[in-house]
Formats: sequence, structure tokens, C-alpha cells
Amino acid sequence: MPDEPLVSIGLPTYNRLATLRRAIESALAQDYRNFELVISDNASTDGTEDYCREVCRRDKRVRYTRQPKNLGPTVNFREVLVQARGELFMWLPDDDWLDPAFVSQCARFASAHPDYALVCGGAKYYRGEDFFYQDTVMNLAQDSGAERVLEYFRQVRGNSEHYGLMRRSHVLETPYPHTLGGDWVFIASILFKGKLKTIENVCVNRSSDGLSRDLGDLAAYFGFTGSQAKNPHRTIAGIVFKDIAWQSPVYRPLGKVGRLVLALRAAEAVGLKSFLPSWGIRTRLRQAVRGVS
Repeated sequence: MPDEPLVSIGLPTYNRLATLRRAIESALAQDYRNFELVISDNASTDGTEDYCREVCRRDKRVRYTRQPKNLGPTVNFREVLVQARGELFMWLPDDDWLDPAFVSQCARFASAHPDYALVCGGAKYYRGEDFFYQDTVMNLAQDSGAERVLEYFRQVRGNSEHYGLMRRSHVLETPYPHTLGGDWVFIASILFKGKLKTIENVCVNRSSDGLSRDLGDLAAYFGFTGSQAKNPHRTIAGIVFKDIAWQSPVYRPLGKVGRLVLALRAAEAVGLKSFLPSWGIRTRLRQAVRGVS
């Protein structure tokens, strides 16, 4: 519709043709019509290219790019953003799928509330075809960006907020570190810019499979030692501290003292998650770094 902003759904993929079909079908089944689906194929070898080119022929809302070689997951995530043209943007992993009204519900709220930087739905997690659990609902309407960031780190679990709608201009100017918990750092930066709303009657349905399912593989991928992998929240807390205290340009408006205070409090909030039950640590770490898979 002319009065509805263009939404870009960015779908990075690599060798997951079976689940990719479901992800694409869920995007094309959205009841919101003014969207584009941007696919970046990280040099798949499983028939993904043929399938995606056929989808493009059938539906002009789909754009497909194939990378000449595998660029790694973080670069491929960035690629769909660079190619996007919408005012609003969201990522859709190739093994997840959306409820039919997900985009319409989130986009209409975002359009009506310009002070909200991120609008997401609920999140249901699956192991294979079996329902695992539903993520906690987060809403952050504080006027202070620092307060929103701190409360985010206190509440974040599966970080399903990462797969909500954001303003593309915000995403383009926000660093996305390639590290353990990088998606937590990224979403915190987005929330420093604006508020968060969760629309509870629609969901993104998420798979718990992938590289991040195994802590040994995950530690090797990022170059961390076994001891660091055994206490992941302590490692993430250090990354959060450095990002807020001096690395990220996002927090410059706080000044040196304000950045240091927020960094200490945010790192403490992340570190306290180490005292969750052991099954919770493993599960939530896998979700916190979901973008790696």
C-alpha cells in the first residue's frame, strides 16, 4: 500500500535448502504486501542457487545474490543489509520462519511510533520439529537510552529481539562486532537510539540447531579457550564493557564518565547470568550467538 513503508527482509543463507524453503515461504505468505525479500547465498553447494533463482522468477519481490565464495556468516548477514532498500529492515535466518502477520503488526506499530527503534514479535524455539520453549517478552519504553541499554542486558535471554523490525538507517550506522555475544552488543546499541516494543500476538519461530548448538565448536570458531567457553557470560561481560566504555561510537553522547558507569553496570548485569542453572547457560548462550550458525 502507498501509505505503508517498504520493509526489507534480509535472508542470509548457506547450505540449508531444506529449512530455507520454509523460511522463504513464510516470508512470501506475509499479509503485508509492501516488502522485499533479499537473499544472500554464501556459495551454497546443495541446490540453494537453483531454488532461489526459481523463486525470483515466480515472485518479483525476491532478489537473490550468490557470493563467489563463502565470506563467513557475519559478512553475509551484513550483505543483505547493504542490498536492502526499505525504510524498515529485519533479518530472517534460513532455518527460522515467521507467522503470517509478523511484518504487518510490527511495521504498523513502528510507523506510528517513530521513537521506537525496534519492534519485534514473540519468539518460539524448536529443536527439530519439537517445540522447546517461548522466549520472555521484553518492552523498553524508558526515555533514557542508557536506562534502556542497562535494562536490556538485565533481561536478555534468547535475544529474539535481534529478529524484529528496525529502522534501516539505524542499522547501517551501528557496528556489528564479530565476536561472542556480538548480537547482544548490536541490539544494545540499537536500543540506545530508541525504544523497544514486543507485539505478543505474532511470533518468529526459531530453530535451536546450528554451529552454536555445541560449545566446543563455538569456542573454536571464535578462538576462545575451553575455560572461556565454560563461563561464557563472563567473557561476554568483558566484551560488553569494552564496547560501551570506549570502543563503540554509539555511546559518545554519554561522555567518558557516563560511558564508564554504564559499562560497569551493563557488564555486571551480564556477568550475573553466570549464576543461572547450568542448562540455562548452555541454552541461552546458544541463542545469544545465534547469528553464527
